[in-house]
Amino acid sequence: MNLFENAFIKREKFFNDTNSNCFRLFNSGADSLSGLTIDYYNEYLLVQFYDSSFANSQCILNDELTKQVIDASKVLPRCVGILCKDRIMYSGDIDFLQKRKSHLLFGEMPPLDLTVVQNKIKCFVDIVDGQSTGIFLDMRETRSFLENIYSTKTIEKMLNLFCYTGMFSVHALKNGVKYCVNVDLSQSVLNRAKNNYKLNNLLIDDRDFIYGDSLDWLKRFAKRNEHFDFVIVDPPTFSRHKNSTFSAKKDYGHLTDAISRIAEGGYALTAVNSQTIDKDEFLDYHPPKWELIHFDFESADFFPDKESYLKAAFWRVG
Repeated sequence: MNLFENAFIKREKFFNDTNSNCFRLFNSGADSLSGLTIDYYNEYLLVQFYDSSFANSQCILNDELTKQVIDASKVLPRCVGILCKDRIMYSGDIDFLQKRKSHLLFGEMPPLDLTVVQNKIKCFVDIVDGQSTGIFLDMRETRSFLENIYSTKTIEKMLNLFCYTGMFSVHALKNGVKYCVNVDLSQSVLNRAKNNYKLNNLLIDDRDFIYGDSLDWLKRFAKRNEHFDFVIVDPPTFSRHKNSTFSAKKDYGHLTDAISRIAEGGYALTAVNSQTIDKDEFLDYHPPKWELIHFDFESADFFPDKESYLKAAFWRVG
């Protein structure tokens, strides 16, 4: 039994989850091989390597590892295709879009409209082009926790900052929240969010999809005296857009202070994805008046340990 087969068998129970058909199968150092991950997307495997020692001269997964992954896939209930993506950080004049394009290792290429299900919610994913597939697999258990919140708390108006492809919003709307506003600095991901609304039979109002800086829009909402029952903020650790930058270490406190002005008495879900920010530092980004109700790391399929990168916290906003 090779290293990958052992990891796949360890996660056998996730194939019996009728609410989700996408999850992590192999998680780098947590499965004793740092620098490589394997994810399952509705019968397709996506292998991502972050270390040049795993690649051949064509920047594709080397033959030995490819054979091991293909052999291990035979223990899965079904595997239609296996792809690999180069996630090595390059310097200099590099065509990153081309570098991040996945290569087929085995079987069939996925359809352009490949759809997965997480927490009973459908999502379009792209496991071929670009760096991000369209869904955060590590948030599955956090979304499960929120289902109980939606059913027991009065949450009518929600704000989803750094909304990405809108999956938190779709999940909330399908679980009883009445109204969601989505904010993101990428028009392309806002368009993907709209497609996910359509996929889940939700009505689309263009006013609910705002192109812009999340911190700027928090200030605008405060000036308008708008109030939200629930705010979700899951920003990148660092990003640059035109003449502005966002850094979680520098700017997260500004976000939570601004949320206090538009969601006092309501709730907030905050998250950060970084091993360089530990739990205590992350919690310190929040105002003392906020009440911590629930805390999560990555979902169980990641087998998180002391090196967990994801920190997600649910708060009563003071």
